[in-house]
Amino acid sequence: MNNSSSDEYYPKYQDLRRANKEYARQEVVRLYSEGKSISAIARTMKCSRITVRKALRRYKEEGTKGFRDRSKRPKNSPRRTPLHIEAMIVATADKTGYGRNRIARILQEQGISVKPSAVRNVLHRYKV
Repeated sequence: MNNSSSDEYYPKYQDLRRANKEYARQEVVRLYSEGKSISAIARTMKCSRITVRKALRRYKEEGTKGFRDRSKRPKNSPRRTPLHIEAMIVATADKTGYGRNRIARILQEQGISVKPSAVRNVLHRYKV
């Protein structure tokens, strides 16, 4: 059997990633720096070329920080209830002790369109 570098056993990218995500990304960069092509790295590590390109791009843009996981948290929440309305909801709940449906109705009578589910979310967020 020929022992060329393409025949040697190499763990799957997914297996490396499960064990240590940063190490898996480092391996992609290491193989690329050794002169392997993106396709060859993808074949060796049994992952897609897109995965290889993503790891290389993140390393190029961020250096070794690119090996770390990124936050899954959204950068913004466009549908979140505005803070001034949240304050009104909390104040109404504190003052009256009403539930979400009644608070929503009171605010709608004041010209503020808010759904009972939004009121519930705010009350839970502020532990009222």
